[in-house]
Amino acid sequence: MSSKNNALTNQLQSGITITANTANQRLDRFLRKLFRPYPDISLVMIFKAIRTGQIKLNSKKVDQSKSLKEEDLITFHESFIDLLTNKNPVKKENKPKKESTSYDLADFQSRIISEDDNRLVINKPAGISIHPGQTSNLSQSPASLYDFIKQYYSSRGFAGSMFQPNVAYRLDKETSGLVIVAKTYTGLQHLNEQIREHNIDKMYYTIVVGTFPKQLTMTKPMKKIVDKQFGRGKMIITNPSDPDAQTAHTIGYNEKSRSDPVLGPLTLIKVKIMTGRMHQIRVHMADAGYPVLGDIVYGLPSYNRRLQKTHNILRQLLHCRCYSFTDMKGKQISFEAPLLTDMKKLIP
Repeated sequence: MSSKNNALTNQLQSGITITANTANQRLDRFLRKLFRPYPDISLVMIFKAIRTGQIKLNSKKVDQSKSLKEEDLITFHESFIDLLTNKNPVKKENKPKKESTSYDLADFQSRIISEDDNRLVINKPAGISIHPGQTSNLSQSPASLYDFIKQYYSSRGFAGSMFQPNVAYRLDKETSGLVIVAKTYTGLQHLNEQIREHNIDKMYYTIVVGTFPKQLTMTKPMKKIVDKQFGRGKMIITNPSDPDAQTAHTIGYNEKSRSDPVLGPLTLIKVKIMTGRMHQIRVHMADAGYPVLGDIVYGLPSYNRRLQKTHNILRQLLHCRCYSFTDMKGKQISFEAPLLTDMKKLIP
């Protein structure tokens, strides 16, 4: 890579701050001037990057005609930055893969925190999806949580049961922590009722970029859109008057802050969500200026690359730590899942 490309790559990784000399012009015109010396970056590629959110303004997806103001920050997704380092980007199948962690039935059983006639509580590891993919099976690593549940109960003679164990709520594939599995229909009905009546007390832990305040309440509404870049749904902050707006209420508490030699200030925070919106914690944290470390959708690509390179961590550092509700006998019960090693090593 030429020194010219290397200099621009470093600039894109940290983001470009608009100055008085570069303000008061359209975003696309500024980018056309910026990339004019780089023939590998075409105008079509620039427009596509803006449209798909690979290029964002102040951490938000905007129209290419958006006017720039002084102190605006333009950020670039790592997939776009890679275009500068390789004219013919590596095909997907040849890209370095995540370090695979093998999970077997014995490991699954070791992660069971509690079990009775109506429910199973497990500390899900990161990298395991709740539902199986089209080709999911236990010979692949990692399989889905449902694959393990099915094999676990089959090994105990419950394979012929009419009711299939069902997860009461979902965690993202790269989010670790507590998952409650209903073993009976009445158990599932009870858990769903607890969720509907807001009788669930759930606490997450996450590591975010920056020094988080002692306490912060976030209440901005959000809505779901289709992210063309990742080919799946994502949430964005929206105006309360938006007909698709969903209320969201998140409270974060600073548990411990430290400065990492490479990543700089980081904070382990405890998060309580009063509503259960998709990606709620990740969206609110990013909007507040404290993105979840390792989050490839809402986080900071430059930090995620350094996290992978220096700590070999390739997932969003978000963990469902505590879960409390009233059981079918009217007793208040609580479960707790210890943090995984990656989070404990980063902020001991």
